[in-house]
Amino acid sequence: MNVRRDGDTWKVAIAIPGVSPENLDIDITGRSLRVRGERRSDEQTASIVNEISYGRFERQFTLPEEIDAQHVRATYRH
Repeated sequence: MNVRRDGDTWKVAIAIPGVSPENLDIDITGRSLRVRGERRSDEQTASIVNEISYGRFERQFTLPEEIDAQHVRATYRH
């Protein structure tokens, strides 16, 4: 997660490979930004090497000031 401030705008970039938008939940309450999701595996065979974690995850970040949730927008890029 990278968090930047550009004037009055906060920009947050999160790399979440292998997670589709329908498996993400982004929530802002006051100063708190929370991203929750789930990386699902579609593999049906046993792994020889497994370095990619699957399952649910959550990341929360507290911003230094309160954010107006009505003006928040998110974009998703593959």
